Amino acid sequence: MAKEMRCVLFGAAPVNDYAAIGRLLKETDILVGVDGGLKHIEALNKIPDLLIGDFDSIGSPFPACEAISYPAVKDETDLFLAAREAVKRGFTSFLLLGAMGGRLDHTLANLSLLNELTEQGCSAVMADEQNAVMVLIPGTYPLEQGGYTKCSILPFGEICEGVTIKGVKYPLEHKTLKNTFPLGVSNEIIEKGAFLRFTAGRIILIHTKD
Repeated sequence: MAKEMRCVLFGAAPVNDYAAIGRLLKETDILVGVDGGLKHIEALNKIPDLLIGDFDSIGSPFPACEAISYPAVKDETDLFLAAREAVKRGFTSFLLLGAMGGRLDHTLANLSLLNELTEQGCSAVMADEQNAVMVLIPGTYPLEQGGYTKCSILPFGEICEGVTIKGVKYPLEHKTLKNTFPLGVSNEIIEKGAFLRFTAGRIILIHTKD
């Protein structure tokens, strides 16, 4: 059953527009509060299905739901531990909220988590009010606006090879992208059937609203 549902992990990064975040949720989503991320679930007038973390950011009263506690001193971030637990429970589709903004080190760590989930064959998106971010492995991917105005691709690593983008304002054909030059920033999807294809490396795909 878990594989048919999406697991939404709420981190503690700032959320400025709860109405916009709420529109990203589905009725069937399983909501996981990751330590201080519980505040976002409560702000949305939702009840968490699971809480995970060291709970140093959660006061009382404590929600009446399943909770898994970890020590404050550990190698993994709370969000990594939450994702690992969800994968153990059979989830393959993830949405990360409250995972961007605030502390840059945590945002970059959460990009690594997207990469890890992708490595395990999961579909994972990290989103906020303005952006939706994915890490992609080599392959072909449809590009759809979905309410966003800009589309950017950046190598997650040193290089990406064989990069082709069609149906966009600035197409590419079998290009190599390097992490020393942001060639793929701020493109626009202009045609139905737009797609991205690449043959080697990892790509960070970012859809952004103006």
